[in-house]
Amino acid sequence: KRVGIIGSARVLLFIEFGPELSHFDIDEIQRQCRSPRIDIPRINIRLTENKITVKENLHAFRFLKKNITATEMGFFTDKRKKALESTEITLVSREMESIVFGESGLSVLTSITNEKIKIRYMAVIGIVGVFEKEEKEEAKKKEFVIRERLYVKNKGIFFLECLGNTVFIPVIEIKNRPLPGLLGLVRKNKRHPY
Repeated sequence: KRVGIIGSARVLLFIEFGPELSHFDIDEIQRQCRSPRIDIPRINIRLTENKITVKENLHAFRFLKKNITATEMGFFTDKRKKALESTEITLVSREMESIVFGESGLSVLTSITNEKIKIRYMAVIGIVGVFEKEEKEEAKKKEFVIRERLYVKNKGIFFLECLGNTVFIPVIEIKNRPLPGLLGLVRKNKRHPY
């Protein structure tokens, strides 16, 4: 029920996780490198009962089993879809508690095979860049049933373009930081210009 790995994460290429596994944690496993000037990609994946969190690098995503029973998922990664290659997963839970996408984590959406995603809470936070054309078209095909709340922050607002098949969302919360040029106005006037 628990797996702990110290050293190289390559051993995961020979392991398929079963549904009994409830706790799995890899944090900051790095390539061996002598030069401190070379950028070292990190793998950070955490699986606890009913929750999966992938940070830093999407290569960890390939270690997940194809049918995901977790009800809470979070993807906060710095690499785009190239790291996913042909990875596909299916969300088995009838209704998920939450999905959170940050940085380039939104590109995981195109690897989810479900046409309909039922969820209570969804957040898209500060995505890096904007959707590539194929990713946007793929995301637009999906139907989102968001029962409670959608939270978008900064560039996450571009995700709203993908909600064409969504019928109703009770609460949409949008948070956006002011543009750098307007910060001087805010400080000068000591009140929000908009």
